[in-house]
Amino acid sequence: MRPIGIATPEQLDVLKQILEQYCAARGIVGEADRDSIASSILHLFDRGLTDPDEITSALEEIAVREVRRKA
Repeated sequence: MRPIGIATPEQLDVLKQILEQYCAARGIVGEADRDSIASSILHLFDRGLTDPDEITSALEEIAVREVRRKA
């Protein structure tokens, strides 16, 4: 099992790609919004999600909850 908070350079590259693709697909350019998404990605990674599709799906679920919470 991987220690929490530890990622290899290769894993960091994958996480960065997820962030870039997610933000580009949704037109997210604001630094604060990108930082929030990056934080969510790291949290999901720390919880054991490593597959890009799983992380992206989890991000979508988080976004839906945020919209509902703000409504």
